[in-house]
Amino acid sequence: MSAFIDSFHTDPTLVFLIGRSISALAGTISIGFSYAIGRRLFGTRSGLFGALFLASAPMAVRHSCLIRTDALALSLILAAVYLSLRYLKEGRGWGWAAAFLVGLATATKYTSLMALAPVLVAGLWAPGPGPRLRRVLLLPLAAAAGLFVGAPYVVLDAPAAWADLVKQWEMAVRPYSYLSPGSKAIWYLTQVIPTAFGSSLIPILALAGLFFLRISRRTSAVLFCFPLFYLALVLSSRYNRFSRYMLYLLPFICLLAGLCLDRALAWISLSRRPAALVAVGLGLLVVFPSLEGVSQLDIWGNRIDLRTTAQQWMESHIPDGAAIAYETGCPLLHHRNTGNWELLNLKAQSVASRPLEHYREAGINYLLLCRRSRLRTWKAAMPTRRRRRFKKVYAEIDRLPLLASFGDQTWSKIEVYELQPVPAQE
Repeated sequence: MSAFIDSFHTDPTLVFLIGRSISALAGTISIGFSYAIGRRLFGTRSGLFGALFLASAPMAVRHSCLIRTDALALSLILAAVYLSLRYLKEGRGWGWAAAFLVGLATATKYTSLMALAPVLVAGLWAPGPGPRLRRVLLLPLAAAAGLFVGAPYVVLDAPAAWADLVKQWEMAVRPYSYLSPGSKAIWYLTQVIPTAFGSSLIPILALAGLFFLRISRRTSAVLFCFPLFYLALVLSSRYNRFSRYMLYLLPFICLLAGLCLDRALAWISLSRRPAALVAVGLGLLVVFPSLEGVSQLDIWGNRIDLRTTAQQWMESHIPDGAAIAYETGCPLLHHRNTGNWELLNLKAQSVASRPLEHYREAGINYLLLCRRSRLRTWKAAMPTRRRRRFKKVYAEIDRLPLLASFGDQTWSKIEVYELQPVPAQE
């Protein structure tokens, strides 16, 4: 394992290639299942529109290029929803397969457990022998099997898994202030979702698509229970908000928008060939605003990481043997300590969590800060006295000599301050 870690820090190209390939494949699978769900419920043209809208959504494209769990989890969730719809109509083993996929999705990202809801709802009405309630109660066993296959140590080392889960929850809650569900809903609906599509056109079409729904209540319950339960979970989390949370709602928005456009074309009543040409033209017209956002991803994905730039500057300007304190968002100096520096990695804590005198007494020469930590401090839910102490330390830091600053955006800027000179070596 240590040899693998060393090789990764030396040249991470292979790991990045594999990770991004998995995300890209998962994004492609999500498009395929979006089409399959739309075709099954609303028709081929609606499915094609929904798949096209998802494929051109900047947020979906971006997450298909990143080494994150979201793209893979979304593909497994959409597969589970599709199998749940088949389970509702055909019964047989589709329910077990859907529940198993939910377990795999949960192993990928814990919030994916919400996707078990459509499987259970479908089980209440699915045809098949035996009491329905008993079948529904047995479906979580298939989900547990999928969870074990995807993340076996959640079961084999349950205490450690639980401790890690609690720690992650504390890290997600502690830095943020209270946010009301209403303010979060407004932010997601008015800013995040339109930005996710590059414009407000597709969300507006999705709202109109609700008026064209002509499916049974049971099918509607299976299709929409996951996005509704997931949205309720996101809004009930009072202490944070992230735009990426809306990624899991995009396919369902695209399906409704595709339904709206399909019904509008059906209302026009064109012959087959002109209708196909008009459908292609309308589809391209709708996704045209999204193309600009997708094109920006190429620029964003090919730029040099600020942490790399900062690390290169420090390697050429900071003398060997210097003592450096740094926080989250800064270069990971402990992975590649070419200057033989003495490092104080504060991890999730801010540099301002301790007075400057503490660092001077510890022999720290340089402070490496990320503006992200400072901005989070202003929003943090902490006692007024502690907040004042943080602001006092930041004010003292601003009076220190600023040696270098990287990044033109306030949110991600990295700054290097000199706290005290490096002692001359004998």
